Amino acid sequence: MPLSLFAYRRQNGNMRRVTNKIAASLDEDVTLEDLAAATNLSPAHMVRQYSRLCGESPMQTLRRLRLQRAFDLIGKGPYGRFTAIGFAAGYGSSAAFTHAFRKQFGIAPSDVPSIIRPEPVPQPLELVYLPERTVWKFDYEGLYAQNGWYKAHLVWQCTLAGRDDLFSWRINDRDHPFSERGANRVKLTHFVPESELPTPLDADRLTLPGGHYVVTETVFNERTGFVAALVDRIRDELDCRFIDRPSLEREPAERCWRVPQERRVLMYLPVEPLNARGRALCQRAEAAARRKS
Repeated sequence: MPLSLFAYRRQNGNMRRVTNKIAASLDEDVTLEDLAAATNLSPAHMVRQYSRLCGESPMQTLRRLRLQRAFDLIGKGPYGRFTAIGFAAGYGSSAAFTHAFRKQFGIAPSDVPSIIRPEPVPQPLELVYLPERTVWKFDYEGLYAQNGWYKAHLVWQCTLAGRDDLFSWRINDRDHPFSERGANRVKLTHFVPESELPTPLDADRLTLPGGHYVVTETVFNERTGFVAALVDRIRDELDCRFIDRPSLEREPAERCWRVPQERRVLMYLPVEPLNARGRALCQRAEAAARRKS
């Protein structure tokens, strides 16, 4: 039986409170009871709901993040701090810390300083063409903290219509910055393509014009700096430039729940060609879109 809109929104809110509590508890002792208290659910119910949505238990998430931070601290600091870092990660002995560390990373903590860590590989850029399409949409302008109702209402309707695998898209207004702060004012549009859900919804229709976009992935709350840093790469790699049109975004078509440090988003950045090579790449993207349709 599908969830009601109220239950859907409550479940999403509960899981967001759990992930926020985990992110804030990396330096503290925290129990399942503490995490469940943030949701008003029983610990067993909270664990079942979290595990179904996230693919791991809350305590597995907490241990994984603590070990990742321990790895980073060991890599940055001097030798001889492994025991203190292990205690900070929640392990009562060096042996327990080393065992867990080796299980997650395949090496002992003492091996980390000798590893030459490569520079992070930049996310690949893909040039695509999105043809004109009709969508079901909700517009929103107001505080960021209150926009989630529109996304939830749209996805809930998709679930009732038999498509619980759909992820909503978002149109970002260029005059309003990306935001993860609830008190910031935003202007945006949540939508799902009509072609993926032809059943009439309690939503407005909108026809989006066709256009070329550069697609890449980033961490949700790092979008502003990330996009600004792509100007040169888009010019050098694709011979294109940004144009004055709203960007699009959606979460990857995987599990949509991640702890705050890991939540990712696919960005669709509107571009136009600069020269003959750029035009050729755009034509190739249009041809690929026609083959898919």
